[in-house]
Amino acid sequence: MKHIIKISDIIGTEVRTRFSLNPLKAELKEGDEYLIDMQDVKMISRSAADELYVISHQYNVAMVHLSDFVRKMMDAVAIGRFTKRVYDTTDAKFIICENIESLNAELKKLASR
Repeated sequence: MKHIIKISDIIGTEVRTRFSLNPLKAELKEGDEYLIDMQDVKMISRSAADELYVISHQYNVAMVHLSDFVRKMMDAVAIGRFTKRVYDTTDAKFIICENIESLNAELKKLASR
């Protein structure tokens, strides 16, 4: 049997932060099945959508009644997770630090510039 959880009842119609999904996570148990009802949720931030993506893959969760906005945000998160980030140009210098001492040494060099 799937447990139905209506997001607007426990979080509200606007899901603005990752932290706001903590009440949802508190209700989920490993091995159970869940149907997350997104009806009445009008807005979800990118970070909250990313957290919901993680939750949906960590637990046995399906989502229904996503508004167009929420669906687009969830799709953007999914695409972002599977798209390799490519930077055409960068002036970043990568420094490999083997331990905390070498990290501290590099940070001191940066601070003295």
